[in-house]
Amino acid sequence: MGGVLCSGLGVIAFGSLSPVLGTAAAGTGHYILSLYEILLNIARGMPGSNIILGRPGIRTLVAYGVLLTGCIFIMRLLSRVEKEAEKKSIDTVGENESSPEKRKISYVGKLLFLTGFYILSIFLLLPDPVKGLDAWFLDVGQGDGILLRAEEACVLVDGGSSSKKSLGEYTLSPCLKSLGISVIDYAFVSHGDLDHLSGVKYLLESCEDIQIKNLYLPYHGRG
Repeated sequence: MGGVLCSGLGVIAFGSLSPVLGTAAAGTGHYILSLYEILLNIARGMPGSNIILGRPGIRTLVAYGVLLTGCIFIMRLLSRVEKEAEKKSIDTVGENESSPEKRKISYVGKLLFLTGFYILSIFLLLPDPVKGLDAWFLDVGQGDGILLRAEEACVLVDGGSSSKKSLGEYTLSPCLKSLGISVIDYAFVSHGDLDHLSGVKYLLESCEDIQIKNLYLPYHGRG
């Protein structure tokens, strides 16, 4: 990011003298940011790059804090043990040659420990299963939006608004993510008016985090 900062300062300094010089100064920052964009797009396409866990409760947050504190404590303890082992190996004849191998093993152990912590954190933060039937009536303004959840499936009935232009982006999608919903098993659209369709259209066309498995539309000419 130092190159991007210097490029931006160069644009300010040289751009006031000549547009050509300003464009040339912006080239470095442009290519660095383009490289970042390529790397981020690659990372976004990898499995598990984005996991929707919902909004955790107080107990879950406390448990995660305890787990995180324990992880930091263990990592610091391992670092102290390594430093003491290095000091002893320096004082002992012939032990200094084997210390790099011990360090490599310790790095692998740390990596496995952090991987286990990451996996355990995911299981800890997973949303609780739904018991019975959970019904949500979304505040969509002029329109309709009903979300039904059960242990077996998640159902969305309509989901649109004629008074809120960005309903899908600012209401429907955040609501689903806060509940830990990444898959809608059945989406029903009663008719094709905007106040029943706009949010569902956003999920289908612009939201990559939430998947609709089955979409039910009204029969042509009867909706």
